[in-house]
Amino acid sequence: MKWLQALPRKPSDLTYLARRYATDSRIIAPAYALAQRRSELFPFLGTDLLVEGYPRSANTYLLCALKWSDPQYKYASHMHGCGSIEFAARHGIPMVILIREPLRAVVSLAIREGFRLDYCFEWYLKYYKCVVAHRSSLVLADFPIVTSDLECVYEGLRSRYELALGRAPKKPSEISEILAMVVYSEMRVSGGVIDPLKVAIPTIEKLETAPKLEREIDRSSRLSMLLGACTRQYHELTEAKV
Repeated sequence: MKWLQALPRKPSDLTYLARRYATDSRIIAPAYALAQRRSELFPFLGTDLLVEGYPRSANTYLLCALKWSDPQYKYASHMHGCGSIEFAARHGIPMVILIREPLRAVVSLAIREGFRLDYCFEWYLKYYKCVVAHRSSLVLADFPIVTSDLECVYEGLRSRYELALGRAPKKPSEISEILAMVVYSEMRVSGGVIDPLKVAIPTIEKLETAPKLEREIDRSSRLSMLLGACTRQYHELTEAKV
């Protein structure tokens, strides 16, 4: 039976599900952020911009770019749950939500965290269902645009919210600064250790690991079905005119 396939199989599955429940709740998510001693995870009142998205969708890259351009603003980011989006929409807090085509995003997340692929796909579906529900309250930024044309993302934020953003980093030397900020951000979270499978920049180790997971998806009818559903959702969001 299909529902049996989704049941937790090990303690880490239960931990994952508990975390998802906490971050998806507009009520519980603020307490979760404070319990983690990372108030910057949640868009508490006074936040200038929420930078969010499914994990592995250039969240850290865009956040670092914005901090490089406008360090005076208060940002919230990296909750990766519906709670932040619902709270920001309810209180009129500006937000940019990142999206990446699901195969690459899910495989990258599974590599980083060791989560089950079916859980990662279902997370994607639920997360962007929440984005659809609040589409009129946010700016959507697709991964290829974020990683190649930051000024386009900035312009979308300026026109939607009238944010007085500075210029986006563009020169090779400036992009190098942003990448260095990404690595430093990872070091702060990991206690100074950089894991090539976890850091939010391309690495050979991740490229070498991805094909194994992609083959696992190809061999599983359930995972392939979930990928198809996520892909349709991705195209509906990125191709819609708002």
